[in-house]
Amino acid sequence: MTWEEMIQKRRLKERSTMNFHLNLKIGFDRYQMVFEKGLRFLSPLEQTAVLLRFLQALPIGRVADRMGMSWDGADELIDRSIAKLRGAMFADQIRKSKGVA
Repeated sequence: MTWEEMIQKRRLKERSTMNFHLNLKIGFDRYQMVFEKGLRFLSPLEQTAVLLRFLQALPIGRVADRMGMSWDGADELIDRSIAKLRGAMFADQIRKSKGVA
């Protein structure tokens, strides 16, 4: 895979991740609260990767540099972390729709 193909693939993943909240039928305040709860399901390493990538808006290369890992390693870590967050957020949405706290 060429560098350009890798960047294009990553951008598609990021758009999917960033648009994920549109699939949740909750308001922004609730989304933020669920996101913060979801962070608890992540390891400290995963939390750091997500916060650097999405809250500080660092490119994956900078996340990798700050965390002392390869670009591929950071990319995989971010992907796994986002998958865990999605699971936690959907589980919370399902519990709320069933009236379970």
